[in-house]
Amino acid sequence: MLDLKLKFTDEQNQKIVDAILIGLKSYFAERKIKKDEMLVSAGYAWTRSNHIDSALGNELKSLEISYEVKKIAAWEYLQFAIADEKVLFLVKCPSFTEKFQKNEKNGKQHYIREYAKSNDNLIKSDDFQEQVVAKQLQLQLDGIPESIGEIEGIDKSYIIVYKIGSVGMIESIKSYLPNSSGKMYEVDDLTNYIEQSQHTFTEEDAAIAEDVFKDAPDDNSHEFEVVGKLKSSIKR
Repeated sequence: MLDLKLKFTDEQNQKIVDAILIGLKSYFAERKIKKDEMLVSAGYAWTRSNHIDSALGNELKSLEISYEVKKIAAWEYLQFAIADEKVLFLVKCPSFTEKFQKNEKNGKQHYIREYAKSNDNLIKSDDFQEQVVAKQLQLQLDGIPESIGEIEGIDKSYIIVYKIGSVGMIESIKSYLPNSSGKMYEVDDLTNYIEQSQHTFTEEDAAIAEDVFKDAPDDNSHEFEVVGKLKSSIKR
């Protein structure tokens, strides 16, 4: 069986988790400041991804992971790339999955499905299927075209999904390989890197997060289908 080296390195995983924590701490701190200063500040609830993406851009420079600013309508986000491997990834909270899996985005094909086309041939390969523990009796792969090819020179596209618990604390962080049919394969669980981080939440951070999160949009309650998971023995 060919080792496809689908998991990120320990160093990359730790930096990604560190950045998500830094971004969230920054976001919650600003939310509290604005809540104290302003009569209305609920609009700041939509800036969370800006804080996280900005922290990722800064933290990942040391690992030579580059970023590019992308824009959809008035919304900006960062697309990260590990250049020498042609690997791209996005960082999202669970709410993205509903429109992604239904293929809805302003009447057009969801932009993450465009990225996910770069994974289709890989996911269909025998080597990939041998490394996956299926969560269904039979994977629904019939809807994937036989040959997609690279999308903008990208070999693989990942989605890092972070989930926030009811009191504003990080509950889990996992990496997935999506395909262009809206299905997702769990590659790695990064949650254990939270405890190893130097940026874990203090009691003060937790209190601020709990207070702020009461007014935040509930974008973490979405459940999404994961059709397969990499075997734990697969090396990075």
